Amino acid sequence: MPSSIFNSPEYQNLMQQHLHQTIELLFKEDTEFRIICNTEYVEFMPQLPDYITQTFGDIIIFDIAEYSFESASIENDILTFEAGFGEENIGTTVSIPLLAIAQIFIDETYPPLAINFVKPTPKQTITQAQNSMDALLSNPKNQSLLKKKGKL
Repeated sequence: MPSSIFNSPEYQNLMQQHLHQTIELLFKEDTEFRIICNTEYVEFMPQLPDYITQTFGDIIIFDIAEYSFESASIENDILTFEAGFGEENIGTTVSIPLLAIAQIFIDETYPPLAINFVKPTPKQTITQAQNSMDALLSNPKNQSLLKKKGKL
């Protein structure tokens, strides 16, 4: 099988749907789970202190259990949940694009429920879109037009 299939939009869409449906099934069945994901795509709001994030490697394992499971949801193909980190149990909301999830499993005694070979689109794409909106809104004339339309 050629490796270029992993880069095809069709396969990426298929994998994203598979990850979404697998997690939704786990929610429906009230089954806590673990995920392995690419750390570079994980976002924390509010940001965690450097002394915590410096301990993360290229991949990170999250237990979606207890309060994290109760707070978990998928919206716009992003898994979000609340979690505590460090000895102080610093609370933050974790956001992970579904395609940044490399594996989903219940525990180490079972095989993975899903294995993902696709990487998400770079963060730059999201940042560029946000920068375009910022540029649009930085012009006072555009702000007044949007206010008239009731968008601001």
